[in-house]
Amino acid sequence: MSISFITYHYIRNSNHSTFKPYARTVEEFIMQVEYLNKNFDIIDPNDIEKVQDCLKSNKNKGVIFTFDDGYKDHVVASQILKCYGVRGLFFIPGKVIEGKELEVNRIHLLTYSGISCEKLLSRLETTIRKEKMKIRTQDKACKEYVSIENYIQELINDNGFDNGYTLAIKRLLQRDITDSTERAYAINELFNKLGDELDLHEMKTLYMKNTDIEKLSVDGHAMGPHGYNHVWLGTQNEKIQSQDIELSIKALENVIREYIVRDWYSYPYGSFDEETIRLMQENKITFGLTTDWGEAHMDQGRYRLKRWDTNDWWNNEKKMPKNPLAK
Repeated sequence: MSISFITYHYIRNSNHSTFKPYARTVEEFIMQVEYLNKNFDIIDPNDIEKVQDCLKSNKNKGVIFTFDDGYKDHVVASQILKCYGVRGLFFIPGKVIEGKELEVNRIHLLTYSGISCEKLLSRLETTIRKEKMKIRTQDKACKEYVSIENYIQELINDNGFDNGYTLAIKRLLQRDITDSTERAYAINELFNKLGDELDLHEMKTLYMKNTDIEKLSVDGHAMGPHGYNHVWLGTQNEKIQSQDIELSIKALENVIREYIVRDWYSYPYGSFDEETIRLMQENKITFGLTTDWGEAHMDQGRYRLKRWDTNDWWNNEKKMPKNPLAK
Protein backbone atom coordinates (compact mmCIF):
# COMPACT_ATOMS: atom_id res chain seq x y z
CA MET A 1 0.00 0.00 0.00
CA SER A 2 1.57 3.23 -1.11
CA ILE A 3 0.49 6.52 0.43
CA SER A 4 -0.54 9.67 -1.41
CA PHE A 5 0.35 12.62 0.82
CA ILE A 6 -1.70 15.50 -0.63
CA THR A 7 -0.36 18.98 0.07
CA TYR A 8 -2.43 22.11 0.71
CA HIS A 9 -1.37 25.70 1.31
CA TYR A 10 -4.10 28.33 0.82
CA ILE A 11 -7.75 27.19 1.16
CA ARG A 12 -10.00 30.22 0.81
CA ASN A 13 -12.82 31.76 -1.16
CA SER A 14 -12.38 34.94 -3.18
CA ASN A 15 -12.75 38.11 -1.11
CA HIS A 16 -12.31 41.84 -1.55
CA SER A 17 -8.58 41.77 -0.79
CA THR A 18 -6.13 42.51 -3.59
CA PHE A 19 -4.15 39.48 -2.38
CA LYS A 20 -5.11 36.56 -4.65
CA PRO A 21 -2.76 33.59 -4.14
CA TYR A 22 -3.31 30.26 -5.83
CA ALA A 23 -5.88 28.64 -3.57
CA ARG A 24 -8.28 25.75 -3.32
CA THR A 25 -11.73 27.17 -2.55
CA VAL A 26 -13.53 25.83 0.51
CA GLU A 27 -16.11 24.12 -1.72
CA GLU A 28 -13.36 22.52 -3.83
CA PHE A 29 -11.63 21.28 -0.70
CA ILE A 30 -14.86 19.70 0.54
CA MET A 31 -15.31 18.02 -2.85
CA GLN A 32 -11.79 16.59 -2.69
CA VAL A 33 -12.27 15.33 0.87
CA GLU A 34 -15.57 13.67 -0.08
CA TYR A 35 -14.03 12.07 -3.17
CA LEU A 36 -10.94 10.78 -1.39
CA ASN A 37 -12.88 9.60 1.65
CA LYS A 38 -15.17 7.60 -0.63
CA ASN A 39 -12.52 6.08 -2.90
CA PHE A 40 -9.40 5.68 -0.75
CA ASP A 41 -8.30 4.54 2.68
CA ILE A 42 -7.72 7.75 4.65
CA ILE A 43 -4.86 7.05 7.05
CA ASP A 44 -4.50 8.61 10.49
CA PRO A 45 -1.01 10.18 10.49
CA ASN A 46 -0.79 9.51 14.23
CA ASP A 47 -0.88 5.76 13.55
CA ILE A 48 2.81 5.43 12.76
CA GLU A 49 2.70 1.63 12.74
CA LYS A 50 0.02 1.64 10.04
CA VAL A 51 1.87 4.33 8.09
CA GLN A 52 5.00 2.17 8.07
CA ASP A 53 3.04 -0.92 7.01
CA CYS A 54 1.34 1.01 4.20
CA LEU A 55 4.60 2.42 2.89
CA LYS A 56 6.09 -1.08 2.73
CA SER A 57 3.10 -2.77 1.06
CA ASN A 58 2.25 -2.84 -2.65
CA LYS A 59 -1.46 -3.41 -2.12
CA ASN A 60 -4.25 -0.84 -1.70
CA LYS A 61 -3.62 2.89 -1.78
CA GLY A 62 -3.97 5.26 1.15
CA VAL A 63 -4.18 9.03 1.52
CA ILE A 64 -2.97 11.52 4.13
CA PHE A 65 -3.96 15.21 3.97
CA THR A 66 -1.03 17.56 4.69
CA PHE A 67 -1.05 21.31 5.25
CA ASP A 68 2.04 23.56 5.10
CA ASP A 69 2.92 26.96 6.57
CA GLY A 70 0.46 27.38 9.47
CA TYR A 71 -2.16 29.49 7.70
CA LYS A 72 -5.43 30.49 9.36
CA ASP A 73 -7.11 28.81 6.37
CA HIS A 74 -6.12 25.48 7.92
CA VAL A 75 -8.45 26.01 10.88
CA VAL A 76 -11.37 25.83 8.45
CA ALA A 77 -9.79 22.79 6.78
CA SER A 78 -9.46 21.01 10.13
CA GLN A 79 -13.13 21.63 10.91
CA ILE A 80 -14.11 20.13 7.55
CA LEU A 81 -11.91 17.09 8.14
CA LYS A 82 -13.51 16.65 11.56
CA CYS A 83 -16.95 16.41 9.93
CA TYR A 84 -15.70 13.40 7.96
CA GLY A 85 -13.90 11.79 10.89
CA VAL A 86 -10.54 12.44 9.23
CA ARG A 87 -7.31 13.60 10.85
CA GLY A 88 -4.81 15.73 8.97
CA LEU A 89 -1.09 16.43 9.22
CA PHE A 90 -0.19 20.09 9.80
CA PHE A 91 3.34 21.46 9.29
CA ILE A 92 4.01 24.77 11.04
CA PRO A 93 7.18 26.91 10.81
CA GLY A 94 8.78 27.96 14.09
CA LYS A 95 8.57 31.67 13.26
CA VAL A 96 4.80 31.41 12.77
CA ILE A 97 4.46 29.79 16.20
CA GLU A 98 6.39 32.73 17.67
CA GLY A 99 4.10 35.26 15.97
CA LYS A 100 6.56 36.41 13.29
CA GLU A 101 6.05 36.87 9.55
CA LEU A 102 7.71 34.61 7.02
CA GLU A 103 9.60 36.22 4.15
CA VAL A 104 8.00 33.70 1.79
CA ASN A 105 4.61 35.25 2.53
CA ARG A 106 5.88 38.79 2.07
CA ILE A 107 7.04 37.60 -1.35
CA HIS A 108 3.60 36.06 -1.99
CA LEU A 109 2.00 39.39 -1.10
CA LEU A 110 4.18 41.07 -3.72
CA THR A 111 3.57 38.52 -6.48
CA TYR A 112 -0.15 37.80 -5.92
CA SER A 113 -1.54 41.31 -5.40
CA GLY A 114 -2.22 42.28 -9.00
CA ILE A 115 1.06 44.14 -9.53
CA SER A 116 2.45 43.26 -12.95
CA CYS A 117 5.44 40.92 -13.01
CA GLU A 118 7.22 43.36 -15.32
CA LYS A 119 6.83 46.19 -12.81
CA LEU A 120 8.03 44.06 -9.90
CA LEU A 121 10.96 42.72 -11.85
CA SER A 122 11.95 46.19 -13.05
CA ARG A 123 12.02 47.51 -9.47
CA LEU A 124 13.92 44.44 -8.30
CA GLU A 125 16.47 44.72 -11.12
CA THR A 126 17.11 48.36 -10.17
CA THR A 127 17.87 47.37 -6.58
CA ILE A 128 20.08 44.44 -7.63
CA ARG A 129 22.16 46.63 -9.94
CA LYS A 130 22.35 49.58 -7.56
CA GLU A 131 23.52 47.43 -4.65
CA LYS A 132 25.69 45.19 -6.88
CA MET A 133 24.01 42.05 -5.54
CA LYS A 134 25.38 38.70 -6.69
CA ILE A 135 23.03 36.13 -8.23
CA ARG A 136 23.69 32.41 -8.17
CA THR A 137 21.32 29.48 -8.49
CA GLN A 138 21.40 27.38 -5.34
CA ASP A 139 20.32 24.17 -7.07
CA LYS A 140 22.60 21.38 -8.30
CA ALA A 141 23.89 23.57 -11.15
CA CYS A 142 25.00 26.27 -8.67
CA LYS A 143 25.49 28.66 -11.58
CA GLU A 144 26.57 32.27 -11.07
CA TYR A 145 25.05 34.93 -13.34
CA VAL A 146 26.65 38.14 -14.53
CA SER A 147 23.44 39.24 -16.25
CA ILE A 148 20.01 39.16 -14.62
CA GLU A 149 18.53 38.92 -18.12
CA ASN A 150 20.24 35.55 -18.64
CA TYR A 151 18.99 34.35 -15.27
CA ILE A 152 15.39 35.29 -16.11
CA GLN A 153 15.53 33.79 -19.60
CA GLU A 154 16.38 30.36 -18.22
CA LEU A 155 13.20 30.41 -16.11
CA ILE A 156 10.76 31.69 -18.75
CA ASN A 157 9.78 28.23 -19.96
CA ASP A 158 9.30 26.70 -16.54
CA ASN A 159 6.33 24.33 -16.41
CA GLY A 160 5.30 24.99 -12.81
CA PHE A 161 2.30 26.90 -11.51
CA ASP A 162 4.07 30.25 -11.98
CA ASN A 163 5.15 31.89 -15.21
CA GLY A 164 8.86 32.49 -15.75
CA TYR A 165 8.80 36.10 -14.57
CA THR A 166 6.93 35.30 -11.35
CA LEU A 167 9.24 32.38 -10.69
CA ALA A 168 12.28 34.60 -11.26
CA ILE A 169 11.03 37.09 -8.66
CA LYS A 170 10.32 34.30 -6.16
CA ARG A 171 13.62 32.52 -6.66
CA LEU A 172 15.68 35.71 -6.47
CA LEU A 173 14.00 36.84 -3.25
CA GLN A 174 13.81 33.39 -1.67
CA ARG A 175 17.19 31.99 -2.60
CA ASP A 176 19.27 33.17 -5.55
CA ILE A 177 20.35 36.64 -4.45
CA THR A 178 23.35 35.09 -2.78
CA ASP A 179 23.44 37.05 0.49
CA SER A 180 20.46 36.57 2.85
CA THR A 181 20.80 40.11 4.23
CA GLU A 182 20.64 41.50 0.70
CA ARG A 183 17.54 39.39 -0.02
CA ALA A 184 15.81 40.87 3.01
CA TYR A 185 16.88 44.36 1.92
CA ALA A 186 15.47 43.77 -1.59
CA ILE A 187 12.11 42.67 -0.16
CA ASN A 188 11.96 45.73 2.11
CA GLU A 189 12.77 48.00 -0.84
CA LEU A 190 9.87 46.56 -2.84
CA PHE A 191 7.51 47.03 0.11
CA ASN A 192 8.71 50.61 0.53
CA LYS A 193 8.15 51.40 -3.16
CA LEU A 194 4.92 49.45 -3.69
CA GLY A 195 3.31 49.46 -0.24
CA ASP A 196 0.31 51.51 -1.42
CA GLU A 197 -0.61 48.69 -3.82
CA LEU A 198 -0.46 45.94 -1.18
CA ASP A 199 -3.07 44.74 1.31
CA LEU A 200 -0.75 44.91 4.32
CA HIS A 201 -3.60 43.93 6.66
CA GLU A 202 -3.50 40.46 5.05
CA MET A 203 -0.24 39.67 6.83
CA LYS A 204 -1.83 40.40 10.22
CA THR A 205 -4.51 37.73 9.76
CA LEU A 206 -2.61 35.18 7.69
CA TYR A 207 -1.43 32.71 10.32
CA MET A 208 -2.92 30.51 13.00
CA LYS A 209 -2.61 31.59 16.61
CA ASN A 210 -1.10 29.23 19.17
CA THR A 211 -4.59 28.61 20.54
CA ASP A 212 -5.55 27.33 17.07
CA ILE A 213 -2.53 25.01 17.07
CA GLU A 214 -3.43 23.70 20.52
CA LYS A 215 -6.98 23.04 19.32
CA LEU A 216 -5.65 21.02 16.37
CA SER A 217 -3.75 18.85 18.84
CA VAL A 218 -6.79 18.42 21.10
CA ASP A 219 -8.87 17.37 18.07
CA GLY A 220 -6.37 14.61 17.34
CA HIS A 221 -4.63 16.03 14.27
CA ALA A 222 -0.93 15.33 13.80
CA MET A 223 1.66 18.07 13.56
CA GLY A 224 5.26 18.44 12.54
CA PRO A 225 7.91 21.16 12.12
CA HIS A 226 8.34 22.96 8.80
CA GLY A 227 11.65 24.67 9.43
CA TYR A 228 12.08 27.69 11.68
CA ASN A 229 12.85 30.45 9.16
CA HIS A 230 11.30 28.56 6.20
CA VAL A 231 14.55 28.56 4.23
CA TRP A 232 15.88 26.21 1.54
CA LEU A 233 17.61 23.83 3.96
CA GLY A 234 19.53 22.06 1.19
CA THR A 235 21.36 25.30 0.34
CA GLN A 236 22.51 26.01 3.91
CA ASN A 237 25.65 24.87 5.71
CA GLU A 238 25.56 22.31 8.52
CA LYS A 239 25.50 24.88 11.33
CA ILE A 240 22.57 26.87 9.93
CA GLN A 241 20.61 23.72 9.12
CA SER A 242 21.17 22.30 12.59
CA GLN A 243 20.07 25.51 14.31
CA ASP A 244 17.01 25.91 12.09
CA ILE A 245 15.85 22.31 12.55
CA GLU A 246 16.38 22.30 16.32
CA LEU A 247 14.58 25.64 16.75
CA SER A 248 11.64 24.43 14.65
CA ILE A 249 11.23 21.31 16.78
CA LYS A 250 11.46 23.20 20.08
CA ALA A 251 8.98 25.86 18.96
CA LEU A 252 6.30 23.27 18.20
CA GLU A 253 7.04 21.18 21.29
CA ASN A 254 6.64 24.32 23.41
CA VAL A 255 3.08 24.76 22.13
CA ILE A 256 1.68 21.25 22.17
CA ARG A 257 4.10 19.81 24.74
CA GLU A 258 4.32 16.51 22.91
CA TYR A 259 7.37 14.55 21.78
CA ILE A 260 5.25 13.20 18.90
CA VAL A 261 6.06 16.31 16.85
CA ARG A 262 9.18 14.33 15.91
CA ASP A 263 7.13 11.81 13.93
CA TRP A 264 7.02 14.10 10.89
CA TYR A 265 9.08 16.83 9.22
CA SER A 266 8.29 18.76 6.04
CA TYR A 267 11.22 20.44 4.29
CA PRO A 268 10.41 24.05 3.28
CA TYR A 269 10.32 24.24 -0.54
CA GLY A 270 11.12 20.51 -0.47
CA SER A 271 14.81 21.43 -0.17
CA PHE A 272 17.19 19.02 1.58
CA ASP A 273 20.60 17.39 1.15
CA GLU A 274 22.57 14.60 2.82
CA GLU A 275 23.33 16.87 5.78
CA THR A 276 19.58 17.43 6.26
CA ILE A 277 19.03 13.67 6.29
CA ARG A 278 21.77 13.21 8.89
CA LEU A 279 20.16 15.88 11.08
CA MET A 280 16.76 14.19 10.74
CA GLN A 281 18.33 11.01 12.11
CA GLU A 282 20.20 12.90 14.83
CA ASN A 283 16.97 14.57 15.99
CA LYS A 284 15.11 11.23 15.90
CA ILE A 285 12.60 12.35 13.26
CA THR A 286 10.58 9.40 11.93
CA PHE A 287 9.61 10.64 8.44
CA GLY A 288 10.65 13.52 6.18
CA LEU A 289 8.37 14.76 3.38
CA THR A 290 9.61 16.37 0.17
CA THR A 291 7.92 18.21 -2.70
CA ASP A 292 8.92 15.59 -5.25
CA TRP A 293 5.48 14.82 -6.63
CA GLY A 294 4.11 11.28 -6.63
CA GLU A 295 3.18 8.35 -4.41
CA ALA A 296 5.25 7.65 -1.32
CA HIS A 297 6.90 4.26 -0.82
CA MET A 298 9.37 3.17 1.84
CA ASP A 299 11.92 2.30 -0.85
CA GLN A 300 12.31 6.07 -1.41
CA GLY A 301 13.78 6.25 2.08
CA ARG A 302 11.93 7.45 5.17
CA TYR A 303 13.37 10.97 4.79
CA ARG A 304 12.69 11.31 1.06
CA LEU A 305 8.97 10.56 0.86
CA LYS A 306 7.11 12.03 -2.10
CA ARG A 307 3.92 14.09 -1.95
CA TRP A 308 1.30 15.37 -4.37
CA ASP A 309 0.06 18.92 -4.74
CA THR A 310 -3.70 19.40 -4.39
CA ASN A 311 -3.74 20.60 -8.02
CA ASP A 312 -2.60 17.13 -9.14
CA TRP A 313 -5.91 15.83 -7.78
CA TRP A 314 -8.12 18.53 -9.31
CA ASN A 315 -9.55 18.80 -12.83
CA ASN A 316 -9.63 22.56 -13.29
CA GLU A 317 -11.51 22.34 -16.59
CA LYS A 318 -14.33 20.20 -15.18
CA LYS A 319 -14.15 21.77 -11.71
CA MET A 320 -14.10 18.40 -9.99
CA PRO A 321 -11.64 16.03 -8.29
CA LYS A 322 -9.52 13.71 -10.40
CA ASN A 323 -7.27 10.75 -9.72
CA PRO A 324 -3.74 11.12 -11.14
CA LEU A 325 -3.17 7.43 -10.40
CA ALA A 326 -5.93 6.28 -12.76
CA LYS A 327 -4.64 4.46 -15.80
